[in-house]
Amino acid sequence: MQQTTMMQNLAYTMGTLLRDMRQTLDKRLKAYDLTRYEWMIIALLQYHQGEATQAALRDYIGIDDSYLTKVLDKLTEKHIITKAVNSEDRRARVIKINSANGDLVQGVYHQLQLFNEQLLSVVSPEGHEALFTMLERIHTKIRTHC
Repeated sequence: MQQTTMMQNLAYTMGTLLRDMRQTLDKRLKAYDLTRYEWMIIALLQYHQGEATQAALRDYIGIDDSYLTKVLDKLTEKHIITKAVNSEDRRARVIKINSANGDLVQGVYHQLQLFNEQLLSVVSPEGHEALFTMLERIHTKIRTHC
C-alpha cells in the first residue's frame, strides 16, 4: 500500500475541514448568542419547514438524548422553539420554530446559506453535483462500515 501524506488522508482532511467550518460558523453566529448545537437545531428545523421530531434531531446531530433535552430546554427558555407531544405517537416530541422569533431564525439561516455559497464558490456550478455525489458515496461507504 502506498503511503499518503497527511493531507491525502481523507479522515484527517474531512475532520479538520469540519472542525474549521464549525469554528468559523461559531464566530459568524456569535452575535445571535447561540451555542453550536443551538444554531444547528435552528438550521435543521428551518430546513425541514420549521419542525422535526426530537428523535430526528438527535439522530442528525449525533448527540445523546439527555444533552439534546438540555439544548432544547435552553432554546425553549429563549422562546426560539416550542415542544409538543406528537399527535400520532404520544411518546414522541415535535419541535417547532416559535414564529415569534422568526427574525432570529431567518438571520441564522441566512448566515448559513451565505457561508454555504461562499464555500461552493471555489467549485464551478457544474462541479457542485459531482462534489455532492462524491460526498454521498463516501457517506454511504462509511454507513455500510466500509
